[in-house]
Amino acid sequence: MDDAAAAVAWAHANAARFGGDPHRLFLMGHSAGGQIAALLALDAGYLRSVHLSPERDVCGVIGLAAPYDFLPLETAELQAIFGPESEWPRSQPIDYVSAHAPPMLLLAGRLDYTVDPGNTLRLAERLRAAGSRVQDELYPDIGHKTLITAFSQLLAFVAPAREATLRFVRAHRACGAEHRQPRG
Repeated sequence: MDDAAAAVAWAHANAARFGGDPHRLFLMGHSAGGQIAALLALDAGYLRSVHLSPERDVCGVIGLAAPYDFLPLETAELQAIFGPESEWPRSQPIDYVSAHAPPMLLLAGRLDYTVDPGNTLRLAERLRAAGSRVQDELYPDIGHKTLITAFSQLLAFVAPAREATLRFVRAHRACGAEHRQPRG
């Protein structure tokens, strides 16, 4: 998580060098990457540790087939990844939901047997209950890997995930405008 926060700080500091706008950052990830993106946006401590803020510096989050609410950890492999059981709750984006969350687009496939699509539904429900802006969709006949392949031009017909993502970014891209306005 610290590496991910450092990567966002680097993108913020260097966006202009590459023709980007540091005040229009979106976080996006598939599977574990979506969990990391959501946790960065919801547990403000990670971005604050690099002098950023989810409320001020993140325009939105796109989570694809990600685990947001996945306790208990039942396999030895997952237990090894997430360390001592006392630390497991820190890995759950759903536990950090607040009304201050950046807007989120959460997509998953109904046939995902790798990450239960219920993760998407539960996080979306919790965000709505907190008063946060969220869009969610479960695509029929789509599995875990198929969702990410739908972003390629050749396989876009599989699910409209790419177009939904582009619409979301267009809808929220002005979030940093207040940071660019001269103060008078």
